[in-house]
Amino acid sequence: MATMANCTSGRGVILCGVWEIGWAIALVLVLYVVARGARCLLRRTPSLQRSQPIVHEFWMWTPKEHLPSEHAISNRLLRGNPHNSSGRPAVSTSEALLLTDIRTHVGISLPPKNRHLFDPNFYSDEAVVPPEAMDTMKEAKSMVIVRFVAEEPMPNRDYLHFVAHLADAVADLMGSELIYDREGMRFYTGERWKKEMMSDNARQTFERLVAFDAAEEARGWWLHTHGMRKLGLPDLEMCEVGREQKTICMNILRTFAEQVFDDPAALTDREVEMFGRSHRLVLVPSERSTRHHRGLVLELMDTTSMVDQILYEAEPS
Repeated sequence: MATMANCTSGRGVILCGVWEIGWAIALVLVLYVVARGARCLLRRTPSLQRSQPIVHEFWMWTPKEHLPSEHAISNRLLRGNPHNSSGRPAVSTSEALLLTDIRTHVGISLPPKNRHLFDPNFYSDEAVVPPEAMDTMKEAKSMVIVRFVAEEPMPNRDYLHFVAHLADAVADLMGSELIYDREGMRFYTGERWKKEMMSDNARQTFERLVAFDAAEEARGWWLHTHGMRKLGLPDLEMCEVGREQKTICMNILRTFAEQVFDDPAALTDREVEMFGRSHRLVLVPSERSTRHHRGLVLELMDTTSMVDQILYEAEPS
């Protein structure tokens, strides 16, 4: 009775109204969290695919119409390699054997039958052709593809180093000044290629192999990787990331991807520490289209940041 009496007064009505609104907001938050959690659980599968065939390739635009001979490529790759030093070959003997491996492919494409490959706009959805290189692409007489594909896991990662050197050799022999890392979705001018990819004997680091991108969409930011397929691993993404969580989620994505790069067994649900706080991460199949990725993609759901974002959005402005 006392409560009812208090609600009949002007101040009591206001307090009761605020109380009811607070409960309504709390209920909405609970339902939203439950819905997101249920969605996460429904998308989880006991046999989540965690690997895929290895694909590593470079495209290069050249002023020539014919591929160099296998002998010329072999000589430039081995004895004539400018990255050899003090009698030590840049490409090891075991790597050199990959030149005749059926998993290694060097092919050429000419403009008459593949004109779209010489149009900078064709790549606008995935990468930006350097402005100074657009004419190089348009005026090229051929596009050469250097590719290594393995259906089964490799015993080591020497092939990554080999493919970079093979691309470098072919680019030199063909006079290419524009090279595209197809899986990493990064363009290199000839100068940038030598500076970034081929310095210190083309050591294949995480930064050289894997790229990160962020795209703003209607429901938040889409954060994702490119290049994990080079290792036979899925690319990773985080979807519907709020503005306030973008920076921390990008750091989480980068940390998680680097740990998986170092140890593929780390590709599992777990917690990571970020800025002194533990974040619970769950892997689920991607629901997005494959327009930007040709291979397997897994979504990394940060349940900790999801709750933080929900609470942030619920705060009065």
